[in-house]
Amino acid sequence: SHELLFYKNNLSDNIGEMNISWVDGTSYSLGEGIVFDGINDYMDMSSVLLGGPMTIALWARFDVSTHGLSINGPGYWERLCDFSENIVIGRNSYFTNLFFMIKQDTGEYEVSGGVISPNVWTHVVCTVSGSLMMIYQDGLEVVSDNNGLEPMEITRTNHLIGKSNTSGDTNFEGAISSLHIWNRGLSVYEVKALYNRGRLFESFPLIN
Repeated sequence: SHELLFYKNNLSDNIGEMNISWVDGTSYSLGEGIVFDGINDYMDMSSVLLGGPMTIALWARFDVSTHGLSINGPGYWERLCDFSENIVIGRNSYFTNLFFMIKQDTGEYEVSGGVISPNVWTHVVCTVSGSLMMIYQDGLEVVSDNNGLEPMEITRTNHLIGKSNTSGDTNFEGAISSLHIWNRGLSVYEVKALYNRGRLFESFPLIN
């Protein structure tokens, strides 16, 4: 498991060894976290073993106005996280919903849902267990699909935060307050408990 509390200006993993290893641009805002300008700001994380059943949770704020969304415009396919283009969470194209994708040699497995409201903090949780992929937003399930796939358990490079591993996608514009990763799919009750703790609270140990 991994826990990074950006709102404390902490770039070190409190649980494992998935530390921030490279920072390009970005700034820190007290009580908010790491702020990304949508142009060239991003962070890279250490290469660690990752895969199998998992949960990824982030508190994030998307700042691109819905009126500015367009193909190749600000916010286009912007990423909250992109782990070697295999495990991806971000904006679904230029729309106002989230997407969660797992990509392997056998193909791409993707779910999308929820609502992205500009300049509003939101809690995004993506889980995969077996073939079941789910997205939760602010403690509630917004989409699930039983035709997914767990990512291969390997040590990847390019664990990017705020940037895509795919050329042509825009960088994330907004802020990320925290990032948590579990090596299992959290239950609906655990996701709700995690959300109820609020944005500025540590999440380990997890309430069951």
